[in-house]
Amino acid sequence: RCLGMTDDHLIKGYALLGLVQNYERSHASLEALKICDQIIAEYPESDIAPEAYYHKIKLLYDGRKYEEAESISIEAFLKLPKGPIACRIYYRLGCIYIMQGRYDEAIEEFRRSEKESKDINLTAGALVKIGDIYFDRKDYRKAAENYDIVLDKYSDSSSTDYAQYQIANIAMMNTRYDQAI
Repeated sequence: RCLGMTDDHLIKGYALLGLVQNYERSHASLEALKICDQIIAEYPESDIAPEAYYHKIKLLYDGRKYEEAESISIEAFLKLPKGPIACRIYYRLGCIYIMQGRYDEAIEEFRRSEKESKDINLTAGALVKIGDIYFDRKDYRKAAENYDIVLDKYSDSSSTDYAQYQIANIAMMNTRYDQAI
């Protein structure tokens, strides 16, 4: 209704973004992707374009279209200013690289997200992802370093419990059972 009731360019853009979010929640990915493309084309300089890029990347990632999601991420970096959305895109690109088995590149993207984000949950989440890559590589020292940063600096984040759990797993892998307990 909002789209039909207003001539205000900005309000129409936000209404379209609302439609993207609704379609995303109802698993209507194709419709959401079409509207993301519409927002990017019609509102390239607006504050909603970065959100549209992020949602498009997320939808492609969720649809396991990793190469396309990577391509859109790179396009977004070229067209958008740095900021909170860019940090979320760095994080999502790191996840894309993990799914492609490109772990060193994933670490780079998570590091970017960690260093530039002001959101403690995003920062802690990036550190945990880095820790997980090192854990899977059995480089427990580097994994523990990342989990410890979460515990020391971001103890209010939603990743704290998981980081503590992984520290216990590392202790167990190193046969330090009392510490693991």
